[in-house]
Amino acid sequence: MKSIIFLIVVVAALATSFVFVGFVSPVEQKTEFSKEFNCSKEKLWSKVSDLEFYKNLKEDIVKVVELDKNGKVWNMFSRTGICTKYEIIESEPGEKLVLKVTNADLGVESLRTYQLYGNGETSVITIKENKKVEPILLRSTLAISGSNSFAEKEIDNLYGIIGIK
Repeated sequence: MKSIIFLIVVVAALATSFVFVGFVSPVEQKTEFSKEFNCSKEKLWSKVSDLEFYKNLKEDIVKVVELDKNGKVWNMFSRTGICTKYEIIESEPGEKLVLKVTNADLGVESLRTYQLYGNGETSVITIKENKKVEPILLRSTLAISGSNSFAEKEIDNLYGIIGIK
């Protein structure tokens, strides 16, 4: 009986701690991650700015629906059925791409900036993300998993898919 009570107390303490982490985590979060590529900035831009390539960058995407004929707004659907809306806010060809990313189902909205730098044979991409996360449990999860895990994973996927090392 004592072991069951102890187990219940431990589980309750862990659950309370998890919720507390989300409660003290900021609603607005900023992350940044960069990586160097052995290719020209133009080649890297041609991949980052191509919607067809961007679809392949996300490994869990099963469907993409363009919402305008200019390719500036689209929805991506994951294997789990989550719909994420992407909208190009700003595009400076070869230099910068700014996306508004909204996931209404999860209560997350972010402004993601892709900035490219380079000099001929090498280039660097930096992803900056300003994210607003409303749900406390999701904030807990992000805080525990590392808030910049998205940017790092996306750049690593980009690095692997382009095949430029």
